[in-house]
Order: sequence, then structure tokens, then C-alpha cells
Amino acid sequence: MIQFIILTLSGAGFLFISLGGQKCRLTGFITILISQPFWLYETVLNGQWGIFALTCMYIVSSLIGIKKSWPKKENLRPILDPPLDILPSPERQKEIKKAIQKVLDDDRRVFVRTDENGKELPGYFAIED
Repeated sequence: MIQFIILTLSGAGFLFISLGGQKCRLTGFITILISQPFWLYETVLNGQWGIFALTCMYIVSSLIGIKKSWPKKENLRPILDPPLDILPSPERQKEIKKAIQKVLDDDRRVFVRTDENGKELPGYFAIED
């Protein structure tokens, strides 16, 4: 049973790493790290000290891989924030605001997102129900 767990977790981990992509690599390193206690148990149980040392190196390598694959805070962007290259021009944004204002009932309002200085941020609209 333990060898099946080792085969499944290690195989899946290396498969994720080889698929590329930051999320896949991160998932692969975490999966491999999860498999390492099973490797350590098997190698100690069977007295395979060379594989035990190799497993310790895999643990260190997995931790380094997790650290390098973990998303950086500056690379995170809220899901609803559009990339700047697909935003409409400022003139078009004004047209959109006017069109939204015309369509809405009297009891609804359109809110525009602003920065800390009160300046409007392009492309952000919210409609109050």
C-alpha cells in the first residue's frame, strides 16, 4: 500500500512539474513533498540509506521549488481588474458612463471606482441595485 502511495504521489508530482506553467510546477513540488515521508519510512524500514539520503535531497529540492514557484505578491492581480491594454479609451469610457446613466432607473446609481486621491480609475463601474 505504501509503495502504491509513493508511486502515485511521486509520479503525479513529476508529471505536474513537466507540464510547465507556474501553477502546475507548484502543485508538482507540493505533491512530491507530500510523498517524501512515505519514501523516508520505506527506506528506513528496509535499510536503504543511499535512497534515504537521496530522499532528503528531494525534500530540500521540493522546498526550493515551492519557494520559487510560489506566486509573488506583486504578480497578483484581482480577478475583476481588466488588463490595461483592453480598456476603452477615456472618450469611450465617458460615452459608456452616459449610456449607463440613461438606461438606469431613478432608484439606481452608477459608482465609479477612484483611487485614494479621488481620481477616477478607468474601466471600473458598479451598479447599485
